Amino acid sequence: MTDTISESNLNQIGFESSEDLLLPTSVKGLKTPFALAAHKSMWFPNRLFKDYLKVHTKSCKIISLRQRNYDF
Repeated sequence: MTDTISESNLNQIGFESSEDLLLPTSVKGLKTPFALAAHKSMWFPNRLFKDYLKVHTKSCKIISLRQRNYDF
């Protein structure tokens, strides 16, 4: 897929880049991939998404710190 096609598809679903789609920072950004991937829409409380984002952000920071320690 070319950059132009993928960029226009991302814009249609409300994202500026593939990074925004794959690494969401908000509940709305996290709900969109679920809605696109599921045949039947599933309801999850916003609290579940908020907790996921909190844990995901912490784990990404830990991984980043570990990688820095091993880079020479």
